[in-house]
Amino acid sequence: MGEMERDALISHGISFCLHDRFLNCSDYSEGYVCNSCGSLISTYLHTNLMSGEAQDNFYTYNKGVSKSKPKCRKCVNTECSKVVIPFVLRYLTNELAAMNIKLAFKLE
Repeated sequence: MGEMERDALISHGISFCLHDRFLNCSDYSEGYVCNSCGSLISTYLHTNLMSGEAQDNFYTYNKGVSKSKPKCRKCVNTECSKVVIPFVLRYLTNELAAMNIKLAFKLE
């Protein structure tokens, strides 16, 4: 689907269909963004391997319950928000970081 087709669909008011086609059916991805620095690539789910927490997460993963908390490596902040983004945005963020260009996301 090209830009003209996208613009035609937007003009007919079916933006939800576009959202569904371009995100949900294409490259849906979930990630964490740090609330203080806005970094997407420096956040990770922290599990303490020595306390057995990682083993608990392994068994509760299929149930959707996770005891691990997201953490930012850069500012050591534990307040991170889960966001839904296209995977290509995560890829673009990593490519720009390799060229020393930082993207900061502001959450509302």
